[in-house]
Amino acid sequence: MSTKPSILVLTLILSFAIGSWALSQNTNPGTSGPVSQTLHVDIVNGLDSNSGLGRAHALKSIQAAILKARTNSNDIIMVWPGIYLESINTLGKALTIVSAEDPAIIEGQTIAITCQTAENYKLVFQNLIIRQCETAILLINSSPLLLNMTIANNSEGIVGYGSSSPEMTNSILWNNRVDIACEKDDLHYPIKAQFSCFRHFNTNIDGNGNISQNPLFADLNAGDFHLRSERGRFIPYRNDYDLPGLPDPNVTQSSTETRGFWILDPVNSPCLDGGDPKLKPQRERDPNGGRVNMGAYGNTPYASLSEWPIPADINHDGEVNIIDAAIFSSQWLGHLSWCNCVGPPDNNPF
Repeated sequence: MSTKPSILVLTLILSFAIGSWALSQNTNPGTSGPVSQTLHVDIVNGLDSNSGLGRAHALKSIQAAILKARTNSNDIIMVWPGIYLESINTLGKALTIVSAEDPAIIEGQTIAITCQTAENYKLVFQNLIIRQCETAILLINSSPLLLNMTIANNSEGIVGYGSSSPEMTNSILWNNRVDIACEKDDLHYPIKAQFSCFRHFNTNIDGNGNISQNPLFADLNAGDFHLRSERGRFIPYRNDYDLPGLPDPNVTQSSTETRGFWILDPVNSPCLDGGDPKLKPQRERDPNGGRVNMGAYGNTPYASLSEWPIPADINHDGEVNIIDAAIFSSQWLGHLSWCNCVGPPDNNPF
């Protein structure tokens, strides 16, 4: 009888070894890379000794989350509201760093964000505010993706060297001494921007839908970058002042939501509904104009409001169709109790 292991045994051993290796790499069957994880950062309640896995175990600093994130895992760092007085370095990792709710603020640093390890569009910054820094974002041979960012009241907005060519969408750069300071060679533009607002617009910015108009922030000097709106602008409640207005009925009294008021402005910001028209404003409250706003509050529950552009689109699904007709016909001749309406008038053509 042969003592050599059978082919079946060898196959089972090999399968077990491959499965163990796959688990050690944290991969999903049928996928080509590690499973992404979400790390939470909360400047108010977090601790850098925490795991970051869930808001109850949030880290205190963004940099601590970057250190915990894996290099090529496409991990997500959810940054909860607050003012973060830190300089961060992304360390060449493929990450999405995004505000979890009301946009988080990075403030008062020499350099707020540094990318210097050949980061590309797998590094995403989204719904963040960077203000009152010497340099908001420094890029060295790096090209991250910037979505719905507000970079304002800094000495320099985005500074890039070497082959840096960031891509920006739905963002606002305003009241910086310099918005963009990137090298330009014959092979690429220093920044690819679309549907964004720049105070210092120049021909080195490549893209469509960009504007150079005053975004009409609520209070530029005070750092309130909500967009003014005739239909409604959110004012967050702060303990150090109480502003008049009506309580927001859609915001429950919960520690996970920003409390505040909605007021009406006499003017509309040109950045209202100025974002990429192909993106659905699914996180903006209704009515939202059917289009994402520019800036850090765009596509969040705290985006300024605007009227729906198609009145006949009753259910606001983006098109007028048989569903809208059904809604309309189901309410035909409906009226309120104070209306002295019995039926259609004599000259009704139907």
